[in-house]
Amino acid sequence: MSKLEELKSALKGLGAEYAKLKTLPPEERKAFGEKINQKKQSLLQQISELEAAAESVAVEPIDLTAPFAENSAPFSSFSGSKHPLTAELDQLLLRRRGHRGRGKVRHRAVT
Repeated sequence: MSKLEELKSALKGLGAEYAKLKTLPPEERKAFGEKINQKKQSLLQQISELEAAAESVAVEPIDLTAPFAENSAPFSSFSGSKHPLTAELDQLLLRRRGHRGRGKVRHRAVT
């Protein structure tokens, strides 16, 4: 849990202490209320300081209209393998052009 979250949680926890105010005798309420208000003001000041510090941190803006390469690492052009039908069509086209296998070319007789 970050420091800011802890402070906000502590600020929410003051609600339980404010509820105790109703059960106190009238002569103790003033001192108790002042003590709680001092805690609250201290927490609010610390929260505002942390939020201001967080806002002042330089964050590189992201151009939402830019293509992938500008905002992140580019994808490689090869991801995976050929579909079996595409591979078979490639082989068929190569055979029609005279290729028999790996690296071997059959020359057609010119008539």
